[in-house]
Amino acid sequence: RTETGGTVWERLPSDINKYTVITFIDPYKGWLVKKADGRGQVWHTADGGKNWSIISFITPTSEPFLSPIQIEFVDETHGWLIETFSIWRTQDGGKSWVDVLSTDDSRLIGQPSQGFFLNELKAWVCGTEGQLYSTDNGGRTWRVQTVGEGLFSDVFFVDEHTGWLCRNSNGQLYRTDDGGRSWQLQPPLSQNVYKAQTTVIGTK
Repeated sequence: RTETGGTVWERLPSDINKYTVITFIDPYKGWLVKKADGRGQVWHTADGGKNWSIISFITPTSEPFLSPIQIEFVDETHGWLIETFSIWRTQDGGKSWVDVLSTDDSRLIGQPSQGFFLNELKAWVCGTEGQLYSTDNGGRTWRVQTVGEGLFSDVFFVDEHTGWLCRNSNGQLYRTDDGGRSWQLQPPLSQNVYKAQTTVIGTK
C-alpha cells in the first residue's frame, strides 16, 4: 500500500497466491478473489488492506474454477469477475455472485481474456479466439461478435461510444466509435516508435 503516489510502499500482511486478482474503488474499500480448494474465495477490506475477511465463495456448476483473471467494482455494490471459463456479476458487494456468461454458451469460441466495465449495466469482454462479448443490461443477455483472429489481450473504453481493442499476437489495434457495434483496424505502429522508446529508456 502507498499513500505517497508510489514513492514509499508499506507491505501489508497477506496470504495470497499467483491465482489472485484485486480491485479497489477508493483508498479503503477493496476486494480480492483467489483460487482455493477448487473454488473462488472472495475477500473484502474496508481499511485499505490492513484487514481482510472472506465474504463469499464462487463454485461453478459445470467447469471448475480454474483461475480468476480480473475483478472490477464500479461502486460499492456492483462488481464483475472474469474467470478462465466464465464471467460473474454481483449486486450486493460481493456477498453473492451470478454466472452471467460461460463457455457453455455455444456461441463462444475460446475463453474470456480481459474486460472493461463502464458501469453496472455496460461491459465489454474480449476473448482468446478473436471474439468480443458485450452487454448493456448487466449480463442478462450478451452480444457475441468475431472481430479478428487469435488472442485479444485487452479492451478499453473512454465512454459508451469510443473504445479500443488490442490483439496481442501481432500488435493489431482496433477502434470503435459506435459502442462496439463495428470495429476499424488501425494503422500499425511504426517500429521506429519502439526503437525510440527503447533508446530513451536505455539512457536513463
